[in-house]
Amino acid sequence: RSPHSAFSASRSGVRARSTRMQKNPCLDDEPMRAEKPAVFVFGRTINALAIIRSIGSRGVRTVMVDSHPDEIAFYSRFCDQKVRIHEMSEDPELVLHELIDAAGKQDQRPVLLCTRDEYLVFLSKYQTILQDHFIFSLPEPDMVSTIIDKRLLAQFALQRGIPHPRAYAVRTGEEAAILSQDLCYPVIIKPPASHKAGQEQKWMGQKLLIAHDHFELLNYLEEFGKDRIDILIQEQIPGPETDIFACYACFSRDSRPLAMMTLRKLRQYPIHFGYGCAEQSDWVPEVAELGVKVFTEMKYRGMGGVEFKCDARDGIYKMIEIDGRAPMNVGIAIASGVDLPWIAYCDLAGEDCIPTDSFKKGVKWFFFEDDLAAYLQYRSRNEITLKDWVKTYRGQKSFATLSCTDPLPFLVSITRFLKGIVRSNWHRIRRKLSLQNQHFIDY
Repeated sequence: RSPHSAFSASRSGVRARSTRMQKNPCLDDEPMRAEKPAVFVFGRTINALAIIRSIGSRGVRTVMVDSHPDEIAFYSRFCDQKVRIHEMSEDPELVLHELIDAAGKQDQRPVLLCTRDEYLVFLSKYQTILQDHFIFSLPEPDMVSTIIDKRLLAQFALQRGIPHPRAYAVRTGEEAAILSQDLCYPVIIKPPASHKAGQEQKWMGQKLLIAHDHFELLNYLEEFGKDRIDILIQEQIPGPETDIFACYACFSRDSRPLAMMTLRKLRQYPIHFGYGCAEQSDWVPEVAELGVKVFTEMKYRGMGGVEFKCDARDGIYKMIEIDGRAPMNVGIAIASGVDLPWIAYCDLAGEDCIPTDSFKKGVKWFFFEDDLAAYLQYRSRNEITLKDWVKTYRGQKSFATLSCTDPLPFLVSITRFLKGIVRSNWHRIRRKLSLQNQHFIDY
């Protein structure tokens, strides 16, 4: 296969400047010297755990920073220090001071890696202040806004000639009502910034809503209100989760591509429109080319991911999502031989990196706890059998939390999952008994 020309050209130039190196330090598994800067992992969830394990296992001091005291990455044996901060939405100025104070206690300026959208927005806003205390790289502020705001992202795709599902930015209920008569249903309704959906009651804790017809869309609009609503109405690309692909990459501080891989989704949780809980590394040239084009147009820096869905109606891969920080499922890149967190760290810590787009194909990655929950949802709709679900676990695989060398995060996560199932079933049983008792009383 042939990697994308932009990637190849950059790789050749870097190799010419790095001839003094005998091996790529980004792929070196030997522990680093103690004087290397610590890494602050800013944010929670499974990508934070993957970063902690990747960099911490090489002897670098790791500091986990988050507002949730029970975040699973805190339980990793590779987490050297835990820094509890206040909620970002409550007092960002206080969080800024807490970060600066934590950095000041290190021997030298630490590397900072981000894992969540709201933290990316925070870093972009305060980067002029924070760059005196941390080593980090972000896209330019206008590109961060483009990544976060779905309306700006749709405009960016249109202007750069990047395939994208038809989308309409709507600011008032009246605009949406007029538009609703000419749409091709079903359509997806999104907030401008998906990370804010959970903070607003009208989104019911979901990152998007589906309107299957004109009347369902009008019902949603009525719930939103008639005043300013600021939403994006986007066509829904038909097809299963296995038609969704992604390009994960890492770009240097001067926007040179350092590493890249592509993958295919197998399942999502919540099903159909959630996050990937089962994925497989797969070389898809069209996705690689489009992904590199998106990152190049943005003059991207750091880790990131671009998702595409193959539209069965025309066979075109259309961009549906961008991660402007470490992708949620960055663990699949690590398992496939492209250790994006380690490469990003080496770039920021001043280590030379030889670009690579070579990775193992057919490696599967599972967030087992969520994949089990997804199976139960798919099964309730008769969309998968137990045999088919188990069959996907064959072959080379890795897991988001399960690790023989670092077992505690998985034990904590699976315990919470099982408690949730017991609690949910107990509430269901109590409701059923209550209805039966009421029926008996009425009788």
